[in-house]
Amino acid sequence: MYKRLSLAYLFLLSVLVVFIVSPVHSETNEVKIIFRESAGQYYTTALYKTVIGDLKKIGVEVSKYNASASLPPLENLSQYDVLVIPNPGTDFQENELALIKQYLDSGGNLIIMGDIQYDDRHYGKPDYLNNLLDYIGISNKVSFWGTNDNGDEIKDNVNNLGRSWQVLVTSKQFKPHIISVGITKVAVNSPSLVVSDPDIIVATSPSTSYAEDTQGNIHASGEIPWLVAIETEGGKVVICGGSKIFSDALIYGTGQSYISYGDNERLFFNIIWWLTGVRVRAPLVAKVFIPILDIFGIIAGIVAAHVYKLRSRDILIFSVIGGIIFALIAVLQVILFGETVIGVSWPGWGYVSAGISGEIVVEAWQVAGMRYFLAGIIIVLVGAFIYWLVMKLDEYLKLGIRERLERRAS
Repeated sequence: MYKRLSLAYLFLLSVLVVFIVSPVHSETNEVKIIFRESAGQYYTTALYKTVIGDLKKIGVEVSKYNASASLPPLENLSQYDVLVIPNPGTDFQENELALIKQYLDSGGNLIIMGDIQYDDRHYGKPDYLNNLLDYIGISNKVSFWGTNDNGDEIKDNVNNLGRSWQVLVTSKQFKPHIISVGITKVAVNSPSLVVSDPDIIVATSPSTSYAEDTQGNIHASGEIPWLVAIETEGGKVVICGGSKIFSDALIYGTGQSYISYGDNERLFFNIIWWLTGVRVRAPLVAKVFIPILDIFGIIAGIVAAHVYKLRSRDILIFSVIGGIIFALIAVLQVILFGETVIGVSWPGWGYVSAGISGEIVVEAWQVAGMRYFLAGIIIVLVGAFIYWLVMKLDEYLKLGIRERLERRAS
């Protein structure tokens, strides 16, 4: 009987992993982007694999340089339309500041991003970033709040994605701008920006938000700027408070990365559009998630409970088999399609499209496998419990369900 039920599960597996994958739309865009990296920098290109991969799919050339190793000569840097500067790990040296200013003055474009600070973890580097803004001549318009010792983080207890620091920003907080085109909602984790020129603001946090420093003090509340766009005499500059917003870092409790949430990736592509004048478009991906595995798991648990006559040992063994098969289904989907398309309906568990980044990196397929193994075991046991409950009711109310089932089985 084990064999028959296992074969039934494997048949389910073979059916679920056969999907039709639509071809990715591709076009050529004569845009070149270069990322800056340095020693101690957390948000390197390793955390921007999704957005970089999607840029390359549409013909955008993406490169990088390591400021701690060597700087590219101006003639090489000037070949790139956009220089992306995620939150730095160390301060900018004088020769690099001069290089970036020369690049901007000669028509280059910048995306400058910071990071948050809280408790004793001072991730953001306002001093370093403000040194850069001052050197290129725009610190009179915008700066990052605080210092390297006491930065801040925008939080919202009402409009968030399960955590106060995972702020949900909708189109209401975006001002009319090319960067805002088509944006309906984005997930934001960002420090605050101090803006003296309101005309450069592209987006703020909701009116229910507040900015909290590392000591737990709230120094600002309401609509707090986190995204601005500035035109200089040379090129253009976009300043985004949080480097995490466009990264593969996970939004806690959702199973999604920041870049894959809502319109986060579209926002990055819109920024490139405004900076370069070339409307680059992210590959269209229809995100379809059908939570129906719960049904199959519960049915399997009911069948197993009936076949094994509620023997707990046999049902437990079968539930582990169910967990393994659920895990295989999830892992294969992530490997083939980059996400789970058919899965379980548990909020924050069923849909998986990203791994977990940190000191230990867990790949998306590993996240899916672990979650679905546990989910499969529990769902099969739920099915067995339902069967047990029905049998108890049958025994108490004398409905004759067990007798009819046994007659049909014979």
